Amino acid sequence: MVEYYRTKGYVTARVGEPEVKYLQDSGDQKTRWVQLRIPVDEGRRYRVGDFTFDGNTFVKTGALAELFSVNSGEWYNESKIRKGLEKARDVYGSIGYFEFTAFPDLRPRNPVATAALPPAASSGAPAVRSRATPEAPVVDVTMKIQEGQQYFVNRITFVGNNTTRDHVIRRELRLVENGVFNTEALKFSIRRLNQLAYFKALEGQDAVKVDKTPGQPNKVDVTLKVEEQNRNQLTFGAGASQFDGFFGQLAFQTSNFLGRGETLNVSLQSGSRAQNYQVGFTEPFLFDRPITAGFDVFKRETRFISQFTQASLGGDILFGFPVADFTRLFFNYSYQRSKVEELNPLFLDPVVLSRNPFLRDSLLIGQGGKRTISKIAPSLVHNTVDNPIFPSVGRRYTLAFELAGVGGNTRFYKPRAEGVWYFKHTRRTSLGLRGELTYIAPFGGTRELPIFEKLFLGGETSVRGFDIRTIGPRDPVTGLVLGGDKSLLFNAEYLVTIAGPVRLILFYDAGQVQEAAGFRLKDFRTSTGAEVRFMMPVLNVPFRLIFAENPQRDGVLDDNLRPAKAFTFRFAVGSTF
Repeated sequence: MVEYYRTKGYVTARVGEPEVKYLQDSGDQKTRWVQLRIPVDEGRRYRVGDFTFDGNTFVKTGALAELFSVNSGEWYNESKIRKGLEKARDVYGSIGYFEFTAFPDLRPRNPVATAALPPAASSGAPAVRSRATPEAPVVDVTMKIQEGQQYFVNRITFVGNNTTRDHVIRRELRLVENGVFNTEALKFSIRRLNQLAYFKALEGQDAVKVDKTPGQPNKVDVTLKVEEQNRNQLTFGAGASQFDGFFGQLAFQTSNFLGRGETLNVSLQSGSRAQNYQVGFTEPFLFDRPITAGFDVFKRETRFISQFTQASLGGDILFGFPVADFTRLFFNYSYQRSKVEELNPLFLDPVVLSRNPFLRDSLLIGQGGKRTISKIAPSLVHNTVDNPIFPSVGRRYTLAFELAGVGGNTRFYKPRAEGVWYFKHTRRTSLGLRGELTYIAPFGGTRELPIFEKLFLGGETSVRGFDIRTIGPRDPVTGLVLGGDKSLLFNAEYLVTIAGPVRLILFYDAGQVQEAAGFRLKDFRTSTGAEVRFMMPVLNVPFRLIFAENPQRDGVLDDNLRPAKAFTFRFAVGSTF
């Protein structure tokens, strides 16, 4: 209570010992009524007089004053003092003074002469006065500072990394031996290590220890205690998902190959809706520099129910460079040959084709159903999300641009902007938000985009209550989804950690896809509900049970061309964003 009064300017407020007075018992003797009285002496409400510093030698007074939003003449507010102290502690910690402490020394001016003030309001709330009140008392504030001594790093030690090599951890650190002990660099380093997901999240004093070096007065030893997560997985078996249907797979996947931090994946999957054969490798530190390089070779066949089957063969080459903290620039080159097969006969109806003049080109009719796409795709990614599997705080911004036409026989450009934000609410809860805008258009000799490059929404990675690729412009008679050239997507999640690797997620998704026309509020299709997400210890991927209600579903058909249901249940793997 005293703390609250001090945020309102009552620097001399006092709260006495609570007094309990017995009143009476209820008739049945089961309830006793008492009176609780807490004596409060509010005192006077003070304005700030002089705001000064004492004891600082390393950081100049002017620099410190900028950290405190305290101005002479305003009502005294101790919460501003605390926030300023947090900023000052970060500044001192960044230059090695991690034992920095400070406190405000308050000296009221002429407390007796300014004793007469009107009483507080009858409600008991502090009286709020105009800044122009001439008789308001004044308090001078002096920040008493104890800087301590500057510390340097003696040794950095890792404990628990039985698989991951020391240099893989050390290259993520921004704290160096024999350098200044920078507490901000230590926080930065911990976030980078958590983003790798090689270990369980480093949290608390047990995971990060800072001890003074024996026999050396201004040095510290830093110990990082990590707990390996199994990132090397050899899996085989069968399963089911909305995208893949029933499938069997044999795969080796790792994001920390041989403990060197390299990513390797080899997968063979065959199912009722998809077949996927893929080999990929990524080196995050090429030539011991922070340059990402990798390749991917694949053969895929995906059946979109009631639409078509897409068969693709190709590969990708990737390079990435850091441009700032947590920000990287990527360059991707992709070459693939794709074919459209097993078209729904409704697509071939002459009436449908005549009603949609560009549909013939989109379905590659008369072109053997084949297209060759050669494209470059630069992207800029800023990512401070703390954990890629179970995030709780941070943000990710992505600006990407695909340009097809450097070779191949298909030309288009596709800009995309995405923003992801995570906000920690309580120790076990957080809020996640995503917004994404995408546009695609042909150019040059390409009159119409192949249907597999057009934009659609629906499915567990976009609007999760609807079937995959079911949200988008349709043929008005048959209901076939033809796809659009622009999409707008919003997702919101409230994430609750239940126990260990199990999370409950309350979500709301909204999105629309348009062709030529602009976005309209009435065209959003929405889905809301709850999801249980948990990590399978053997497969090492998040499994999801999704229960969704689709309140705005007019005009959307499922993958069997029937009206979308109001309520759906789905099983999926991975995450929405």
